[in-house]
Amino acid sequence: MAMVKWSAVLISLLLWGMPAEAAAPSIYTIHKSTQLPLAQCVARARAIVGQNGFTDIKSATYSTFGFTSEYTIVVRCMPTENTVFVVVAGGQLAECDRLANKALNEF
Repeated sequence: MAMVKWSAVLISLLLWGMPAEAAAPSIYTIHKSTQLPLAQCVARARAIVGQNGFTDIKSATYSTFGFTSEYTIVVRCMPTENTVFVVVAGGQLAECDRLANKALNEF
């Protein structure tokens, strides 16, 4: 009986010392139509991303990326489809939703 008790204590101590697994991020996507040419769309995306508190902003041919300590935003301009697409990933789905809709509404 003593062996079972000590085994349970040892297993509990081992499990207590193990790191918890991080939760998967929430991801929210939204899009709308736009008639902006590519250069204007990317410039607008950069401005919107910065105005919404994201930093370390980078743009590629079609996409603009921004970061906070908890959230990442990607704004993708697709002029051949007349569409702008926003993706926000981070800790809380409600905040991802809010940030994506705010950015898209500013287009």
